[in-house]
Amino acid sequence: MFYEPGNKKCEKLKDIWIKLAEKMDGILKIAAVNCKENGEICEEYLAINKNYPKILGFPANSNEKFR
Repeated sequence: MFYEPGNKKCEKLKDIWIKLAEKMDGILKIAAVNCKENGEICEEYLAINKNYPKILGFPANSNEKFR
C-alpha cells in the first residue's frame, strides 16, 4: 500500500493494513510505503496516478505489478 502521511483515508487504511500484515505473516508479504519518506519508490510505481491510498500487488518471482 502506498500512502501519504496526514491523509485521513490513508491513515485509517494503514492501521488496517498493518493488522492484515500481522495476520498474514508467513503467507503473504504485505507492506506499506510512506510516499513522503520513500518518494523515489512512489514515483516509480505511481508515475501516472498518484491518488492515495494506492494498493498494488506483485506476483511472486516477478517484476510485474497488478492492481
